[in-house]
Amino acid sequence: MSVELMAKALRTKLPTAQKFLLLILGDNTDDEGMFGPSCEPGAYFPSLEYLEERCSLTRKEVIDCLEALEKAGCLERDSMNDELVFSRAFVEWKIS
Repeated sequence: MSVELMAKALRTKLPTAQKFLLLILGDNTDDEGMFGPSCEPGAYFPSLEYLEERCSLTRKEVIDCLEALEKAGCLERDSMNDELVFSRAFVEWKIS
């Protein structure tokens, strides 16, 4: 769990569903924005089913939120495996 990324998510100006999904993603990362115990970029990205259940959203809503978070610059595609990861800009963004 990355408390720092979760705090950053709370300070973003995003629609409620996107912000909540970002919080859930932050709960599944380390402080470098890497998913899973191996801390490799994109490793063990939470499944759509997991995100649907945790966020109380439909599959389409989860996908739409993920796409919107990517467009907003909070998430980006890992060039190695085309999986979503937290963007470096978001990870390095300083809380003021």
